[in-house]
This record gives sequence, structure tokens and C-alpha cells, in this order.
Amino acid sequence: MKINASFLLITVALLIFGCVNSSPPVSEKFVESQPGIEGFDWANDPLNVSFDNENLNSSISDDTLGIIKNHLYEYFHGMNTGDSLDFLVHISHFPTHMFHDTAMFEQQYKSTVHWMEQGFLNRVENCKINYVSPWIIEESQRVALIGFDIDYHMDFLPHFPGNPKGMENVVNDRYGRNASKYTEEYLHYESGDSVLIRNWHTHTSTGMFVLSPLDSLHFSFLPQDFNTAPFAHKLMDNETSLELLRLRREETK
Repeated sequence: MKINASFLLITVALLIFGCVNSSPPVSEKFVESQPGIEGFDWANDPLNVSFDNENLNSSISDDTLGIIKNHLYEYFHGMNTGDSLDFLVHISHFPTHMFHDTAMFEQQYKSTVHWMEQGFLNRVENCKINYVSPWIIEESQRVALIGFDIDYHMDFLPHFPGNPKGMENVVNDRYGRNASKYTEEYLHYESGDSVLIRNWHTHTSTGMFVLSPLDSLHFSFLPQDFNTAPFAHKLMDNETSLELLRLRREETK
């Protein structure tokens, strides 16, 4: 599991359902290219990170917020591509100023490559930011919480060894019963070639903690449930995360 994107990647479910036979495809459509297919040109990543300007509730200056948005794009883009160089940028947005376990980072990349080789791709398509908390200053860093609506895809290529539809209960438990939709479809190219894609698409509201050293504008990100990791206490004070979550609940009622 990618610890710094644990709200996105359900590795346990892949292990549980990886031996179940696949069900028949249910639809067909013609495409030129899409991110769920091997060989996609990630230089033209359709990822969109933006602000919900009509509903944005922000306690941070616009200049700083713009930098956070750009860094969040880098974070998601590096996860989407799985490319080794992009992954270095992705990892740079983990709070390395608080945690320096390079062996863990290497293991995360190996895990990503393994699942891609098994035919599993996970990607963010849209992220619309609608909430930004005030900063809380800790001894060596500042921390805030951003909220957003997000579209997340789990794509399974034909050689994936199992039936992703069997993950339904796991996906519903994690994101809510009406947040996710499963599809199976053949995607046809103009050449006549086709490929079967099985996909979970989740649209949900969630958030991430934003961290940076006091003397830097380089921003790092942690999912809201990062405190389940055994090293969570090294990244921020528990009181900080609880206070930021409380503020968001009160300000978004």
C-alpha cells in the first residue's frame, strides 16, 4: 500500500480478490486513447486540480493557496504515471522534513511497479478544492487541512489475475455505498484493436493534511487517516490533526 496515498490504493482488496474469475464485459465504445490503457501519453495527463470558487472556504492567502494547488497536482500526477522520475517528485511531497526513511520510499515504488505489472492502475482525474483551514504552527512546521471533491479511478487491464467486481463491499465500506460505480467495457481503437478495461470510478468528498517547514513553501500531503500508520506520531502532533478535523466539521456544517 502506498502509505502516503492510503485513501486511494486498496492493496488488501487486490490480494483478497486476485484469484476470482472475471465476469463478461457489459459495454463497448470507441476511443483514441485513455489513461486506463497501457502506453498512454502521460505528458498529456487529463488530471485537473482546481478550486470550487463558488463554494471555496479558505483561511490561507491566495498566493500560498496557488502554490499548494500546483504541488497537489505534482503529487497526484506522479502517482498517476508510475514513472520512476515522476515518482521521485511524488515522494518529494511526502513530509520528508519530518521522516527520512528512504528504504520505505523505495519499497513504495517497488509496490507500485508490481501492481502496474499485474495490470492494476490507480489514478486521480479531478480534484476540486472547496475548503482550506487556517494554519496550526508546530515546533518546526505548519499544518493545515484541505477538503475537496475527487474523482478516483482504479483500472484493471485484461491480464489482471482476478475479478475486480468482487471488491464491491470493500469499496463501498471505504467510500460509501453510492460513491463508486463499476464498469467493464471493450475500448476499440480506429485500427480495430480492442482491449477490455474493468474499472471502479469513485466520486467522493475527502481531504488531506498540508504540511511545510516554517522556512519553506514546499508543501507535503497526508491523507486524513494517516494516523493509522505506525510512524504517524513522527509527522505531526495528534492534537493538531484532531483540531483541524474539528474545525472542518464545524465550518462545513
